[in-house]
This record gives sequence, C-alpha cells and structure tokens, in this order.
Amino acid sequence: MQDNINQNSSNQSIPESKSKLWIYSSVFLGIIIIVGGGYLVWSNYLSPEIRAAREHQKLYEETLGLVEQYQEAMRNDTYGGTTPQETLDLFVEALENDDLEMASKYFVLNDDGTRDPIILENLKILRDNGEIIEVMATIEKLEYSETRSYEGTAWFYSGDHSILIKLNEHSKVWKIESL
Repeated sequence: MQDNINQNSSNQSIPESKSKLWIYSSVFLGIIIIVGGGYLVWSNYLSPEIRAAREHQKLYEETLGLVEQYQEAMRNDTYGGTTPQETLDLFVEALENDDLEMASKYFVLNDDGTRDPIILENLKILRDNGEIIEVMATIEKLEYSETRSYEGTAWFYSGDHSILIKLNEHSKVWKIESL
C-alpha cells in the first residue's frame, strides 16, 4: 500500500511539475515580450533622440515647403526688364503714368516671396508730397557703375544717389533692390 501511495504521489507530481514549468515559462515569455516591446516603443517613439529626430524632420519638411513656395513666387515674378536699364526705364514710366502699383512691382520680393507693402506706401507719400518728379529726375541722372557692379548685380550711381538692381535668377528679370 505504501508503494501505491508513493506511486500516486509520484504520478501527481509529474503533472504538477509540468504545470509549474508551463506557468514559469509563460511568465518568463511574458516578461520578455513586455520588456522587448517596451524597448521597441521607447527606442522608436519615446526616446528624446527619436523625438528630436522627428522634430528635425518636421522642420526640414517645413523648410523645404517654404523654399519651394519662395522659388515659385520668384519664378512668377516677371515684372522687370531683361536688363537693369530696362527695369529703371519701366519704373520711371510707371511713375510718369502715376501707376504706383506697377512701379512697386519692379522691386525685389521679400524673403517669404511677398511684395513689401511699405514700398507702395512710400511711393504714395512721395507722390502726395510732390517728390515723384524729383525722384524721376534723380533716376535720369544716374549712370551705370561698372566698378561697383558684379554678376547679377548692377549699381547706378550719381553723386550721393545710387540704385542697386539685382537679377531674379528664377524669372531672369532685373529688380530694384534699393532706391
């Protein structure tokens, strides 16, 4: 009978040990999955380096968008002449016709690809103060300065007055940078 009891307890311990092994293995495997998953989530989504990289990528894409927007605006900016002198002539002609809106379009665009509204406002102030004729007379006296000019940039100079005109590389027209 003692053998029978030992045999029964021996038979019961084998399934219990398999059951415990299965439980321990499952717990161990669960821990590995949780730790591994946590590591993957941390390294791919939550770490400061990954967040910084995502932010840099976002800024890079935004910058590319702004650059493309600027280049598109520059390609579409066709107001100006094929030479610096032609741009000056068109500008003076617009002033003579009191078309200050057109005259303001002969100036370079802002860095964001927009026209500076201050240019038009200043032209209106000059007109209202009766100074447009004086501006046109000054422009007529200016001469191209070869020594001050370089590729893509032309200086017109007379005494203490000068005008800087730059080539818009995107649309190939010359634009007034400063007056």
